[in-house]
Amino acid sequence: MAPSEQHPHQPVITELRLTAFKSFRDAVLRFQPTTILIGQNGAGKSNVLDGLEVLSRIAWGATLAEALDSRRHEGGPIRGGSRGCAPHGMDHFALGCTIYFWGAFIHYDIEVQVMPTLEIRSEVFVGQPLTDAYERDVLYDSATRKDCDPHHPHLANAFNGEEVNFGVLPLRAALRSVFQLDPHPTDMRNYVVETDQKLRKGADNISPVLFALRERDDKRFGKIQNQMQEIAASKVIGLDFLKAEGGEVMLALLEQLGDDSGDIEKTPASQMSDGMLRYTAIVTSLLADRGSLEVAILGEGLSNENAEGVQLVVEELENGLHPSQAKRLLELVRASNETNAVRVLLTTHSPALLDAVEGTLNSSVIVCYRDQETGYSKLIPLMEMPDYPTVMAQGSLGSVVTEGKFSAARSDDSDYSEFYEFLGL
Repeated sequence: MAPSEQHPHQPVITELRLTAFKSFRDAVLRFQPTTILIGQNGAGKSNVLDGLEVLSRIAWGATLAEALDSRRHEGGPIRGGSRGCAPHGMDHFALGCTIYFWGAFIHYDIEVQVMPTLEIRSEVFVGQPLTDAYERDVLYDSATRKDCDPHHPHLANAFNGEEVNFGVLPLRAALRSVFQLDPHPTDMRNYVVETDQKLRKGADNISPVLFALRERDDKRFGKIQNQMQEIAASKVIGLDFLKAEGGEVMLALLEQLGDDSGDIEKTPASQMSDGMLRYTAIVTSLLADRGSLEVAILGEGLSNENAEGVQLVVEELENGLHPSQAKRLLELVRASNETNAVRVLLTTHSPALLDAVEGTLNSSVIVCYRDQETGYSKLIPLMEMPDYPTVMAQGSLGSVVTEGKFSAARSDDSDYSEFYEFLGL
């Protein structure tokens, strides 16, 4: 199935190129509907997420300084700032991506100098979304495009008086659909003004987002409510809200005390556990409509505010959750791929969550590791690990990864087709 065959109006990111970025050189991450990134601490997993975030900020129209170094941007500067984006010993970094839209692949690459000054060296677009001609547009080249602003990526401003291949629109839309969720439970425990209805990446405004969703789409709200009921240790019978003066709201759990005839108590977000609040944010990101998230409204011909199609990114998905809930959460992630067209990139250290990976989902696991000779970070699909069939015969994925049974990645031309057929892959 093509990357967006189920939802052809949704441009989707199919590939991230870490050409020269932080700890990576010439690495490529190929996205699946659910992509699971694993690896030891310091292997480079967070650098992958940073690379995707840089491209997303560029697509939103930020200057290089705003995208990389500004503290005014939600989430602050990219980790390490602009200079930290360049691999050790280099004065520049290079990133790129590919998206799929209406039967065509569209490519974008940018190279940025960080020393002695921060400026674009080149910006290239290649695609064929609407015509038979395969077009290559040099959006910016420091050697030839002296008329362009070297500090402001051209991707977000490609139609300001210039004729540029229309494929820039879905490319920009796909990158603006990246939503890097990083819930901060402490900030989620406050009253928030009712009109603050676009979920931010820190999820501090989860209360008014869900309050508005209940009024706008009770079916979606009901699905989120059901998930909260199933995950809670207590008997949660629903979600409700507390209201304060000034139009502020706070999420609350409706909990039944004792048996079915017992009293019903409201537990406000201010008293909810970190794990419950994180889970609320994740479930909302997976099940709410696009209009509930701080992502782009794609525009006529691509989508609309209430359409699906978000690239959700969650680092250490399992944080704050009991291991027994890992399988349920992973099932929810996979279901959202099909129902909401939400594509998910997640990192994890959880043996319980990895144990829940089975069947075709094994092909979605990517191992991030450090090359022992060069020190650069590398990416390799789990099923291309040389010891994969032998090691997986010794136990579950969670146990073999925890015990470090996989050898260092290297090329392997062995034929494991019968083994994969046995697994149903």
